[in-house]
Amino acid sequence: MPYAEELLTSNKRYPHWSVEHRIRKRLRADATGLIRPMQVPRLQHAAIFYVLHPRKLNRSRDPANWAPTAKAYVDGLVTPNPDLPRRRHLLPDDDHEHLLGPNPLMGAPVETGFARMSLVIVELHGPLTRADGENVTGTGTSTYRN
Repeated sequence: MPYAEELLTSNKRYPHWSVEHRIRKRLRADATGLIRPMQVPRLQHAAIFYVLHPRKLNRSRDPANWAPTAKAYVDGLVTPNPDLPRRRHLLPDDDHEHLLGPNPLMGAPVETGFARMSLVIVELHGPLTRADGENVTGTGTSTYRN
């Protein structure tokens, strides 16, 4: 993803909702701006992993704290134009039927600047869940059945 000085985190508290909204809007636009020229094919099912490359500091990191940034990027990949929510690009929808993730991974620290994030998109062949509750491994046993 493009270099961004501001990424959204679960721990950050913004003085006003509009500040967070402005950052989210920019992250979505960054993702949309990357996917258009790359001519990424439309997928039916995918898994997305986000790799956090933190600043080089001696402390533990929790890559899941950057989930709001990953969500904004995924939103920009799936729905490039928020004013036209029915026009989709990467996937038909970012719901549980089409998308597994985004799942966090920790990457190598960056030498200079702010933290960075990479997205890894993996095409899946087949739905993630089925109407009868069968899981994608085909075993027929569901971990969540009514």
